[in-house]
Amino acid sequence: MSVELVGALVVAAGQPRDVGAALALALAGFACAFATWVITGLAAVPAHTALGQGFDAAVHRRLLRVDRARTLLWSTHAVLAAVMVAQGAG
Repeated sequence: MSVELVGALVVAAGQPRDVGAALALALAGFACAFATWVITGLAAVPAHTALGQGFDAAVHRRLLRVDRARTLLWSTHAVLAAVMVAQGAG
């Protein structure tokens, strides 16, 4: 996650020529990476901590919802990165 966040920031801030990404795509990618960190820190970590104390079905369901959101953000970021690479290759 650290590499993803730093990489997204580098692309958004520097827009390397070989990527050829539009600023909007780069910023959207960084926003996805940043949101993943926020959701992880505010929801996933506390849920994992709670489950470490013992199984709780409600906490487990909440963690599954959080993980779906994180997966959606990571997948969206991957699509944005693929679009940026495709634009650079074109």
